[in-house]
Amino acid sequence: MQIRSAHIWRKAAVAALVSGSLGVGPAAHAGTSAAVAPGGVASGRDHRAPAAAPPIKDCDPDGLTTGDQQIAHRLDGTLRPGGAMGTRITPYQVSCARVVVRTVKDLWRLERRAAVIAITTAIVESHVQNLDGGTGSSVGVFQQTDIWGPRETRLDVERSTDLFIDAMLRKFPGGAWKNKPIGEVCQAVQRSGFPQRYQPEVPDAEKIVTALGIYRAG
Repeated sequence: MQIRSAHIWRKAAVAALVSGSLGVGPAAHAGTSAAVAPGGVASGRDHRAPAAAPPIKDCDPDGLTTGDQQIAHRLDGTLRPGGAMGTRITPYQVSCARVVVRTVKDLWRLERRAAVIAITTAIVESHVQNLDGGTGSSVGVFQQTDIWGPRETRLDVERSTDLFIDAMLRKFPGGAWKNKPIGEVCQAVQRSGFPQRYQPEVPDAEKIVTALGIYRAG
């Protein structure tokens, strides 16, 4: 997988986010109110029958790798019981996390904490899946609504990650995101109706980012 140049489409795709509507998603934001678990069951309590799970798209156009399978095997059973991910992660979800983290590191040249912020958000919003649907117009690993840009952009994991990081840096200028609680940063960008859901997922995001090995110690 190659990290593509993002400068041309980024200017068009984030233009709507610059003036005060940054980090938009309706107050009852898509992923945090109706994210679909890997097993296909909508998250949260609801007396109605769960909606059918939206289809998922590939995260890496080149597909899964042997490394994705190995990482999923190593992480199996190590994630937080009762967390959004359950206790395990699939090779497909690893591939999605890999594309997100690689984009943060290689395209944006940001430190590991930025990748953890992105993966924490993806855990809550989509269970780290590239969902071709959600609440309202929400799609992708970050469940971004149509105000974030064209649907095809939001379903491209590199590009949707670029949109997320661009919004984070605009929301927290001067590196302020480095000193805020991770859950607070996620919420500031996503503007979820359930802000409390992000911070508990940080330990699992840390484990996933570490297991990928994209950020090496030192």
